[in-house]
Amino acid sequence: MNSSKTLQTPDADSARRRRGRRTHARLLLGMLGAALLLQGTAGAAADEGAARFRDNGNGTVTDLATGLVWLQQANALGTNTWEEAVAACAKLAGGDVEGLADRSRAGQWRLPAAHEMLTLTKVGLLGGELSTNHPFAGLTARHQKRLFWTRTEGFHDSSRAFQVNLHGAGSVKPAEKSVHALAWPVKGKCRRLPRHTGRIPDLGATFARLTPSEKERAEINSLYDVQGLRLKRELTTLGTKEFLKRPDGFPKYPLGDFTIARRAPKLHVQILPDMEPQYFPEGEAYQAGWANWAAVTRSDDNRFVMGAGDHRGRGAQINLYVFDPAKGRPGRLERVASITETLGWTTNDYSDGKLHGHMDVLPDGTVWGATHHGPYPTEEWYAAGYRGSWLFSVNINSGIGTNWGVPLPRQSLPNHRLDTQRGILFASGALTNTVLCYDINTHRVRYAGPPPNGWQWGVRSTFLDPGTGHFWSAELSEEPYRFISYDPELNRFKRHDVEIPVYPGQKKQQTHGAWAAGPDREGRYYTDYGGGFIRFRPDWDKGPQIEVLGVTGRPEAFPVLQMVMSPDQRFVYWVPREDGTMIVNQYEIATGKRKILGFLQPALKRQYGLCCGDGVWGTNISNDGSFLVILDNGGFGKRFWGHPVLLILEIPRSER
Repeated sequence: MNSSKTLQTPDADSARRRRGRRTHARLLLGMLGAALLLQGTAGAAADEGAARFRDNGNGTVTDLATGLVWLQQANALGTNTWEEAVAACAKLAGGDVEGLADRSRAGQWRLPAAHEMLTLTKVGLLGGELSTNHPFAGLTARHQKRLFWTRTEGFHDSSRAFQVNLHGAGSVKPAEKSVHALAWPVKGKCRRLPRHTGRIPDLGATFARLTPSEKERAEINSLYDVQGLRLKRELTTLGTKEFLKRPDGFPKYPLGDFTIARRAPKLHVQILPDMEPQYFPEGEAYQAGWANWAAVTRSDDNRFVMGAGDHRGRGAQINLYVFDPAKGRPGRLERVASITETLGWTTNDYSDGKLHGHMDVLPDGTVWGATHHGPYPTEEWYAAGYRGSWLFSVNINSGIGTNWGVPLPRQSLPNHRLDTQRGILFASGALTNTVLCYDINTHRVRYAGPPPNGWQWGVRSTFLDPGTGHFWSAELSEEPYRFISYDPELNRFKRHDVEIPVYPGQKKQQTHGAWAAGPDREGRYYTDYGGGFIRFRPDWDKGPQIEVLGVTGRPEAFPVLQMVMSPDQRFVYWVPREDGTMIVNQYEIATGKRKILGFLQPALKRQYGLCCGDGVWGTNISNDGSFLVILDNGGFGKRFWGHPVLLILEIPRSER
């Protein structure tokens, strides 16, 4: 039977169709509600523009949100070098330009600071993109695409200063002071201007050796990291009702019925420490930058294991971290091992720059995992000695690691799970169609190679049924895609005649599933396939039983990477990759009710200049269900990765 829905008896078929019609109706209602919400938001934005700005009738405009007074004609001073722009604003007085009749004197106007100008864009710490009915002149489409100087100089290079582009959502970046850009004068004091309270890292002579993109990233990080999060060695706590404020335009997909928590969570934040180098010099591999691509796993004693790598292909660094909530309040995050040192890599070796799988923890505290390449390996790599993904184990109690070699030469292992009861590690290869079954007790390879019959195991979705020891994934050799499972005891693969579900309203199947949550009391797992929310009961003989419960996020690749279940089996939690919002979802299994515990991104950006949400890869929950551990590939400005950040979200008792 080819079905993407629950396998049921004929007697239950009519009831299933009725439920399907109701589900379809709910999805249509959800989409209609989203459209109405967006329509209402557009009207609200127009009203906001009129309420925010006051035309003073003398060539100036007051921003009532910040207290700043801007010249009404934004392009009145024309284009200038940075030095000329600073001087032109400083000597401006009433009557000097057409329409300016405020009796202002020279010295009262100035070139705005970067954060002052960013108050007019979505990308600033304070936010507030200009609405369509703002009272300014000189901001036509032709001028919006031109850059405006700010008086903020480069933090690491004094020959550069920041420019802001007000076109669209806005952007900011440093530029040579000798180039020409517009100068828009401002006066008054900004009531909400953020101030740096943390120390800016001194890059010294290192800065001159960085790639141009890394120089720009270092400057933007220094501009936005106003709290000095990159240097903090402890968790910072943030509690605000802003977490419960629904962002404009949300939801942008057919989410269905949901409620928002009545009590805001408390959030603890820390960027992973000991990520060196911070930035990467000329000649480094493409896409170099620290990131996490692995699941967050929990040990039996309630410690949480995670990793981060620098994404390079030569001289790569990979760290293993543990968050221990028992070490003080709210706990301590520490690097427990360098995987680079465990595997004996040197700065000249071609090696892997990522951890990408599910690093499960044995009862004695031993973590097993495999490395994964950053850039794609080339023949130059292999000629220089690169062999493929390395297997390793690290005991998080002692920090002692072991190199178990390369079990599949010339292969990379992005996706793996360990059956901690039976000692079986299963992994799928990314460079060719291959899988690995490895016995960690005997250190023997049980199976290595492609699945039989030309079948193709899904590269990015494997989950373990601990009751049977079977591993499951998507089979991708032909469309429509179906489910496949593997029995390590019998060394047997089976393709099941049950199709991968399709996102509501879409035609094409997605092949990526999240690390599954479960099982619940009825032996069912909860996962994501391309944004579809799926309940899954594995059955080797009859095939998996599938229910489509709705959606988890947008219908795009990798919307959710890890789902977790509360220890009392009441709730399923997930954090979709959603830039600009960072939504924490709670699903009640018994009732099907969905609740959003918070929208974290706006407050994180306002308070810390931190971008989160589009790089969420790992999520887990404490053994008492009181807090979530979320690992996001955070960044500053508009960049969503480069600074992996740990978020500990305390779930209010009243919301669970």
